[in-house]
Amino acid sequence: MKLLCVLVFSLIIFDNVWAQPDTLWTRTYGGDGDQHGTVVISTQDNGFAMAGGTENDDGDFLLILTDEAGDELWSKTYDFDGNEFCTAIIQIDDGGFVLGGITWQGEESEYVLLRTDAAGEEIWSHTYGRYEINECYALAETDSGAYVLAGSTITEGYEHANFYAVKVDSTGETLWEWTYNRDYKQYCYGIAPAAYDAFMLIGYSVNIDDDYNQRCDPFIVKVAQSGRAFFQYKFPTDSWDLCTGIVKSNGGGYTISGFSVADQGSDFFLMSITDDMEVLWRQDYQMDGYEYSQSMIGTLEGGFAVVGNSSSGMNEENGYVLRTDCDGEKLWDLEFGGGSRDEFWDVTLDGEGGYAFTGYTYSFGEGGSDAWLIRTREDPVSVGGAFNPSQPIEIVLASAYPNPFNSQTILKYSSGGKTPVEYSLSDISGRMLRQGILPSRNRTGTFQINGEGLNAGMYFVSVKNGSETATVKLCLVK
Repeated sequence: MKLLCVLVFSLIIFDNVWAQPDTLWTRTYGGDGDQHGTVVISTQDNGFAMAGGTENDDGDFLLILTDEAGDELWSKTYDFDGNEFCTAIIQIDDGGFVLGGITWQGEESEYVLLRTDAAGEEIWSHTYGRYEINECYALAETDSGAYVLAGSTITEGYEHANFYAVKVDSTGETLWEWTYNRDYKQYCYGIAPAAYDAFMLIGYSVNIDDDYNQRCDPFIVKVAQSGRAFFQYKFPTDSWDLCTGIVKSNGGGYTISGFSVADQGSDFFLMSITDDMEVLWRQDYQMDGYEYSQSMIGTLEGGFAVVGNSSSGMNEENGYVLRTDCDGEKLWDLEFGGGSRDEFWDVTLDGEGGYAFTGYTYSFGEGGSDAWLIRTREDPVSVGGAFNPSQPIEIVLASAYPNPFNSQTILKYSSGGKTPVEYSLSDISGRMLRQGILPSRNRTGTFQINGEGLNAGMYFVSVKNGSETATVKLCLVK
């Protein structure tokens, strides 16, 4: 597969409260036929793994591994004898990957789960389904090494649709499968961890009022480790609110992303809720035209970054990024595009305080649609929100995100000394469990703490630069 570096692109900047991060680089990945990037993660060696699909005679899973500069290390495609595309990816401890998605066989479809080694070679794959159409859009790993796939199962003709979750073991064998809420139509698009190996599913419910008018309401299900629903909750609205993402909020509860559709267009929205489903706030972000959110993440200082698409015409779309603080107040936004169809589908933190966005572009590359990856420099908001440069201290350790955490958490530090920065992880009794030296010196950096092999409970992470030490308390939930 060939790689082409995009030399010129259109960057549209709006009136913003904070300065936006500068673009570090942009890459396209193309070849025969069309390629789409739909999900991206930062890898253990500080590169990126981008997954999506190809469109040749039929569609195949696509997985591309890059280094930190976006240069392709290898790419793989995976064919399941149908029309497939990948919608979710995680990297596991041995460096391999687990990919979730959809395979279509004519008018019917199934969930697909694929396990690879660190070189992208397939180890195993399985398919799952309940009704005629099964669409997987979310994937999570449990602390026991199992996987949960989430999406919707739909009857022929789309007459009924329900949330559908499948839990499998480390070899892909089914442990359980459940559907949730059997009223008319519900579509699931996101998953987030909760305490005690439970998780939250988010999507929307299609409803018909007494006048036979349809609307879409945010719909959430909390699912226990066993697969049974703790509760199902609908947030009634007077419009079409389609939810596409959910993350655990830094202060507790959850924040949901989506877009609201009206006659004159569609706009992003964010909604923050408590663990008891009380709405704390909702923010709607109005622009001219149509904006569709695809994915969201929490940021280092507790805010949010949402990506999707902005369209002002039939043949023109741009990748769109919205950045907010922890209360949903807009800090900055950006559009990337070149006059044709250019879309963002996912976003990840890059380990250096910046972001990586993936999607596809028709404006740049080798013709047709190419997978698209853009990396930014450090976000000024994260720096300004986490650290006060006027404070006369040698080293600062910012609050971890997320915290509490389920599988891994990211911590940010600022070192003003001239010696290497050491870190350690201790349990509540003071017993040291892990230690090492961080790669950055005399600068701001980030590092991850993985919960693998740890029991649920309280832990302490410390960073040390010479005689100066900073400590943060972590809560691991399982």
